[in-house]
Amino acid sequence: MEEAHALLRWKTSLQNHNNGSLLSSWTLNNVTKTSPFAWVGIHCNRGGRVDSINLTSIGLKGMLHDFSFSSFPHMVYLDLWPTLYLYHNSLSDSIPSELGNLRSLSTLSLGYNKLSGSIPHSLGNLTNLATLYIHTNSLSGSILGEIGNLRFLSDLELSNNKLSGLIPPSLGNLSNLATLYLDNNSLSDLIPSELGNLSGSIPHSLGNLTNLATLYIYSNSLSASIQGEIRNLKSLSNLALTNNKLSGSIPPSLGNLSNLVKYKYATQEGG
Repeated sequence: MEEAHALLRWKTSLQNHNNGSLLSSWTLNNVTKTSPFAWVGIHCNRGGRVDSINLTSIGLKGMLHDFSFSSFPHMVYLDLWPTLYLYHNSLSDSIPSELGNLRSLSTLSLGYNKLSGSIPHSLGNLTNLATLYIHTNSLSGSILGEIGNLRFLSDLELSNNKLSGLIPPSLGNLSNLATLYLDNNSLSDLIPSELGNLSGSIPHSLGNLTNLATLYIYSNSLSASIQGEIRNLKSLSNLALTNNKLSGSIPPSLGNLSNLVKYKYATQEGG
């Protein structure tokens, strides 16, 4: 019952909650008075407790700070791999640190909103997280070193924000990482060599990322030449390096990447 009331309070806080078609199923009646299992976007376990939320692309306008995440214990304590999809809405203000309490969360998808401010350090507590999508917002500040604590993370999308500073070496701890998007930010021209566990040049150790499928690091300030060790990225299917300051020739070893279907290198500043 607490979960249903928490969802209703958040619905009321939305700027467009009076839209009759928006979350119209979110109402208490004889069926839903004990559990919101029949509500659009809400998934409950057999006990009627919320374990996943999917409200992708439904036009939500409001703030996450009005959402009482602590009211959903089955997304906090149980190893159920719950998910939270709020992708492609108009949610604004900052990402609340309270999100870091959802320790069982496996997917957090907040891309394509209007979120601003810095990434909260508490996201480093989401140690079961496999997918983190917070791209295409207006997030600023630096990429948190705490993200390196997310040992199950396979997909990380931070592109199209206003992030600045260095790429933290701790990202090299993400041995399961398959997709990394950092493009269209204001990151500095230094890529830490630790990403090979994964100035200004692409490090040789990048070739250790043998599970990497997508590498988009265009529109930054990378310099020097492409390292031949990229030939070791046998799983790579998408590579974009445009709008940097790279020099030299394209290494012939790129021709050995049999899975590569999309490659962009041209348009280098000063080249």
